[in-house]
Amino acid sequence: MYQSLFGLTRRPFALTADPFFLYASPDHDEALAHLTYGLQDNAGLMLLTGAPGCGKTTIVRALCGQLDDRRALVLLESPNLSPAELIAAIVADLGGPVADSKAANLRALDQAVADLNRQGRPVLLVVDEAQSLPADSLDELRMLGSRQQGDRFLIQILLAGQPALREALGQPELASLRQRIGVACHLAALPPHEVAAYILHRLHLAGAAEPAAVFTPAALELVSRQSQGIPRLVSALCDAALLAAFGDGCRQVDGPLMHKVIALHAASSWDAGGAAPAEAAEAPGTKPGAVPDAGVEARWRHEESPLPAAVPPPPQAPVPAAAPEATGYQPAFVHVPMQPKAG
Repeated sequence: MYQSLFGLTRRPFALTADPFFLYASPDHDEALAHLTYGLQDNAGLMLLTGAPGCGKTTIVRALCGQLDDRRALVLLESPNLSPAELIAAIVADLGGPVADSKAANLRALDQAVADLNRQGRPVLLVVDEAQSLPADSLDELRMLGSRQQGDRFLIQILLAGQPALREALGQPELASLRQRIGVACHLAALPPHEVAAYILHRLHLAGAAEPAAVFTPAALELVSRQSQGIPRLVSALCDAALLAAFGDGCRQVDGPLMHKVIALHAASSWDAGGAAPAEAAEAPGTKPGAVPDAGVEARWRHEESPLPAAVPPPPQAPVPAAAPEATGYQPAFVHVPMQPKAG
């Protein structure tokens, strides 16, 4: 609707997990690089976590988009499945015959996986929103991931989920599964300066001739504060602001307009933690609020088998005093190194 007013070829802030718009923050770039290397190095079990709206599904889809026909992909989304249902879902996704019993489905799964590996097509099982899996289903994945041929895993597994997944893996009964994790990454909220870069990046890819002219610095600061750096909330605010600007016939989103958008939608589902509108965001001397991290770090119960360290979040930095010049803007494209980084 508003695309023509701002010279856009597509909606820049649609609330879908579209890898086309993937912004390569340090966290996202590291996560995609580490998971890519884990695939190449035959890591048996990989883990990707982050708060809701931080871009886990986008990373998963970007990773899957890199695969070719030499790998068989099984993608399970929001899988609140029992062990038997989990096995049946995997068999169905591999195109095998689904039986009424778990034992028969396990035999069909083993046959399908063996056939694919003989064809040179190892299996990647991706479980998104894996925090919804019961503990016994997580343990079932441990047994699936233990299948090997020589020194290679027949099934590689990627678990993606909210921080609750890390806490679930901290249960004593899942210690064996936790010990098998070869790659672990965590997506944190964007710091304030990355919020502005994220917005400009998406505007650029959506066709904006001058991305820096669409939102004023005051509007960018308001978005950063109200969203607390959660990419999905940033996109929701920006999409609502562009729609409001279209309704008012404005070609730029400024502070007062963004205040109005926040006030209209402060109680909606995408308001960060139910926070009140950022009324004082433009007041002299105010600083963007710190991104809360309560509950993000896993509380491991057994020190003898810790999870590999998650990718650390980038350091916080202040919001720039002014938006970058349009002529100097460089979009952040994802770089995926083919070798692991030193250290």
